[in-house]
Amino acid sequence: MKTHTFFSASLSAKITIFSVLALIMAAMPFSAHAQTSKDAYLTSLEENSPSASLQPLFDPDRFQYTLRVPNEEATVGITPIARQGGATIKVNNRVVRSGDTFTANLRLGTTYVTAVVTAENGRMKKTYMIQVIRS
Repeated sequence: MKTHTFFSASLSAKITIFSVLALIMAAMPFSAHAQTSKDAYLTSLEENSPSASLQPLFDPDRFQYTLRVPNEEATVGITPIARQGGATIKVNNRVVRSGDTFTANLRLGTTYVTAVVTAENGRMKKTYMIQVIRS
């Protein structure tokens, strides 16, 4: 009776090498695998008011701003730009692409506009708040 060999030495060697590589990858710390960014900062936060400007001037490490606009301005455009391309931005709970303008309706008195930046990893978040005072 003749027996057949299903694995050649070459195929067996390939399977062994693949198995060893899989074990090495599994033993590596998580940080050695492909990482997603933890960057949840903006590089810019602009407003389009013709008669006002953000106070103080934008700084990525500062998270609270004030904008005083005249009563005649019923809306203001806010344009956030993320520092990292994979981050997501929500302005007043609406997803806004980096570099796109969100138009906020202003009521008399104070309106708050918040830009929440979520890093690509989904865990890191930064919240930028603008207190818009219309009077």
